[in-house]
Amino acid sequence: MTRRNKTLPDDFSPDETLRERFVQQTPDGQLSCALAFRLAREFHVSEADIGHYADLCGVHLVQCQIGLFGYGPGKKRRVEKLDNPDPKFVKAVEEAVNGGVIGCADVFRIAESLKAGKVDVGCVCETLGVKIKNCRFGAF
Repeated sequence: MTRRNKTLPDDFSPDETLRERFVQQTPDGQLSCALAFRLAREFHVSEADIGHYADLCGVHLVQCQIGLFGYGPGKKRRVEKLDNPDPKFVKAVEEAVNGGVIGCADVFRIAESLKAGKVDVGCVCETLGVKIKNCRFGAF
């Protein structure tokens, strides 16, 4: 599930065919971030709706592409503080930060613009003490 004790929004109206396809794609009750993006494209729905289907079906999001959660038992993270982060990464993150917070979509955008891995940008955020919020699927 994307969050504990989360209720679905009133305006979410699940399509039964999509729900069945969603369940078929997640037989182990887990949904990787990468697969979630693929399903949003295939189902022609928003990332938020994929998060709602995960909640509806009791599916847990794993393997966050930024590295924040879902890597083994105990929801292990892949992000870590860096001794010497690349200055161009630092600059890009600092330009996107608002009140000590950066959005998930901003991390993806920075990684793409710098032709870098999303975990690399996540590590720079960790080093700078920048909180990453607004998961596109509602996980955080």
